[in-house]
Amino acid sequence: MSLKVGIIGAGNMGRLHTQILRSLDGVRVVGVVDKDENVAQRFSQETGVGVFGCVDALLEQVEAVFITTPNTAHVESTIKALAQDIHVFCEKPMATSLDEASKVLKAARSSDAIYQIGYNRRNAPVYRKAKQLISEGRVRPRFAQVKMNRGELCRPSWVGDRAITGGFLYESVSHLLDIARWLVGDIASVRAFGRTGVYEEPDEIAIVLTAQDGTLISFSACAHSTWMFPFERVEIYGDHSTIVTEEMERVGYCLGIDEEAVYHTFTHLPREEKWGYVNEDRLFIEAIRGERQPSPGVDDAYKATELVEACYLALERGDVVKLPL
Repeated sequence: MSLKVGIIGAGNMGRLHTQILRSLDGVRVVGVVDKDENVAQRFSQETGVGVFGCVDALLEQVEAVFITTPNTAHVESTIKALAQDIHVFCEKPMATSLDEASKVLKAARSSDAIYQIGYNRRNAPVYRKAKQLISEGRVRPRFAQVKMNRGELCRPSWVGDRAITGGFLYESVSHLLDIARWLVGDIASVRAFGRTGVYEEPDEIAIVLTAQDGTLISFSACAHSTWMFPFERVEIYGDHSTIVTEEMERVGYCLGIDEEAVYHTFTHLPREEKWGYVNEDRLFIEAIRGERQPSPGVDDAYKATELVEACYLALERGDVVKLPL
C-alpha cells in the first residue's frame, strides 16, 4: 500500500518535493493546502493533486506531510502533525526562535512519528564528498572559511520581510551554518559583527565560530551580492591539506604539499539531485519505513536554530556568545 503524503505550502518547494515524491516507489501525494486558495488551485492544476481547505482536513487523510511554507509558519503545522503521529518533513528552519524550536523538539520527542529537517546541502554530492574526506581522516579540519551570499532580498517579495523569514540568517545562510557544524563539529562560541547596508535588517555580516575542538571558522554573509558564481563556498584547511567547494557544482581537495589537487564536478546532474533534494526525500521515506534514522533529525534541527539565534545575540551584544544557549 502506498504511503499517503500531503503538502503544506503550495510554493516552489512544494512543487519540487511533489515532483520528487512521485518518482519514488510506494509514495502517493494526495493533496495540498495553502493559506491562499488561488495558489493552491494553481498547484492542483499543475500537479493533479487535490486541494484541502485547511491543515486539519489534510492531516485526516495522510500519513506524512512536507511542510514547505515560509519560515515563520512552520511550527504550528509541525506540532499539529506530530501530535497525531503523522511523519513530518519540514523545510528549514525548524523555527525562528529558540522558544518555538523547544516546542517542536518536545513535540517530536513525544511523538511516534519521524521528524526530518530540510537541510538539503547535507545530501548534495559536493558536501558529501567533503564529509567523506573528513570522516576518513584524510583531512582533519583546523581552520575553515565559509561564504554564503544571497544576491538580493527582493525576489520573492516576502524574502526581505523579517516577520515572514525570521531574518536574513534564517534564509539560505542557515544552510551553510548547518554545513559548518556538520563538517567541523558542534560550535562552542560565536562572535559576530554586522550592519544594515542596503536592506532594513543586518545584511552584511561577519561571524567567527569556534568549534568545541578549537577549530576556527570564519563565516561571511552578504544579502546584496548579486548571484555571481560562486555565491556559496566552503574552504577547509587541515595540516597541509585543503577542501574547497563551489556551490553545488564542484569540490576539490589537495592532501599534501606535493600532492596534485583533485576535482569532482557535478554540473551534469539535474538540479534536484545536485542540490541534494532527491536523496533527502528518499532518506525520509526510508526512515518512515524503519530502514534508517532520520537525518538530519530533530536534534540537528534544534541546534541549527540555536546557532542562528546565537549569531543574532552576538550581533546584538557585541560580545562572545557561548553555546548551548
